Amino acid sequence: MPTPRTVRRGSARQAPKKKSNQGPLLMAAGGGVVLIVLLIVLLKGGGDEPTPDAGGANAGGTNAAATNAPAPVTPPTPVVEAPPAPKEPPLPNAATLKKKIKTAANAVEAATLAREADRLKDAKLSEECWTRVFELDADHEEAKKKLDVRQLRPGDDLPGFSALAGTPQQLHLQHFRDAARAELTKSARAALIAEWEVARKEIEARAAKAKTEPFYGLVDQLRLELMEKPFFKELQYEMVESKPPYALFVEVSGTPEERAARKKAVEDGYTPYLEAYDQKIRDYLVPLAPKPPETSLFLPVFVFLNEQRYRDYQMADRGDPGSPGMRAHYEPWKKQSFTWSTVIKPGLGAFESGIQTLMHELTHAWVDQLASKDGGESRAIGVLATHWFSEGIAEYLSFHFREFDKSIRFQPWRSGRLAETGRQADWRVGLQRALGLRLHGLDGLAAGMVSNLEGERRQGAMVSISSGFYADMSNFILWLNFPAPNGAGRAAEFEAYARAELAGEGGEATFKRCFPGLLEESGGLDAKVDEFVLKIASGKINPYKEMNAAGKGGS
Repeated sequence: MPTPRTVRRGSARQAPKKKSNQGPLLMAAGGGVVLIVLLIVLLKGGGDEPTPDAGGANAGGTNAAATNAPAPVTPPTPVVEAPPAPKEPPLPNAATLKKKIKTAANAVEAATLAREADRLKDAKLSEECWTRVFELDADHEEAKKKLDVRQLRPGDDLPGFSALAGTPQQLHLQHFRDAARAELTKSARAALIAEWEVARKEIEARAAKAKTEPFYGLVDQLRLELMEKPFFKELQYEMVESKPPYALFVEVSGTPEERAARKKAVEDGYTPYLEAYDQKIRDYLVPLAPKPPETSLFLPVFVFLNEQRYRDYQMADRGDPGSPGMRAHYEPWKKQSFTWSTVIKPGLGAFESGIQTLMHELTHAWVDQLASKDGGESRAIGVLATHWFSEGIAEYLSFHFREFDKSIRFQPWRSGRLAETGRQADWRVGLQRALGLRLHGLDGLAAGMVSNLEGERRQGAMVSISSGFYADMSNFILWLNFPAPNGAGRAAEFEAYARAELAGEGGEATFKRCFPGLLEESGGLDAKVDEFVLKIASGKINPYKEMNAAGKGGS
């Protein structure tokens, strides 16, 4: 094996190497490369993987230049200043808004004003404005939301409403039912609830009163029934209940003020007459009944605006407008009286005539409640046997007149019927004939008396016969009750006969029994009554003096 050459340390010294300037150049070159790479990275944004060279020297490894490159630097985001916020427009003037909202032409214009009102933070003004929007457009969603618009639920929102809904007083709830059908604002609902709290106390008090005084319950029950009846369900009326048992359904029209004025006029005008009349009925007629009713009576009266409305009712009710000139009538199948009045001022002739006609019909209503042939088990005006007593007692008890001191007194001798005594003789029903006339027999009798007439003349004659019959029968009763010697002085006998009629035992035979010898007296009955009436009319008899002396003065 060859022996390695041994180098001696000191045999010869190597010449020193020459310094070369390639090192700095390479370093300069290397630094330039790094700078170029850095610029490329910065320009590219950094992060790209280096591409392997063609010879694959760096394949599978990390590119040295990329590895040694510094991390890319993100340039700072430029700061952009926000534009200044727009200035709030000045607040609107509340007084100006109030004026404008009242004259807003449509909901769009009103809503614009309402939004302006919202900026003022004035709840009352905002509500006023949005309410105007709702008035202009009930479907405006923004207004409905602002005002909390919805229907009121009476059963839930009105305390005590449901308990009254099943009683006769439910008719007083109708106003609230009607109001609840519409969508209401929160304020409108609150106002209705407040109104209910007041009305509720009155309705509950009336319900309690009806338990002790059935009259008020009967009034409400009838009013409830009328709401479903033709003609009446459209009838505009006010109630006058100032004198039970008379319930006046007063037809009204016009403004609320006009309606209230007519109601007050009827109440002020009719009530004093009804009070005096009622006292006379209770003092005189009721004690003659076989068995007066123990329960409270209920006598409804309908007072129409005028004659045409009175005829309209009759036409609607039974297809017949009735006879022209009629002032009142009583319907026993309904237990109701009907009249009309345009003049409601005591002291005037038209009013006096109307109120007396009404009291005539009310006497029929009383008889219908008092007459009984089975001791009070049943009652009906049909119990009466004769037409003369039925119409005579009704006419006689109707004559209440107003004095100078404004008091109302029963004074049958002041009747305008006195003037009818001297009418056409062949159209009069003599007393002898009248006493035997059965109930409701007058129309047939009158028709026979004028069978030779036709058309309007015949109708007018029948009206004259009927009117005269009422006059003669009331004058006859006055004569029977008037003290002798000018009158018959038969008051006690007449009361006995009246008792018999109210018990279903009247008639000509009973009359002869109660008035023995009267029909046989000389001079003729008709002539005696006519002479008596003419003396009063001419002032030859002072009825005030003679009736007072007999203790039967006007009451």
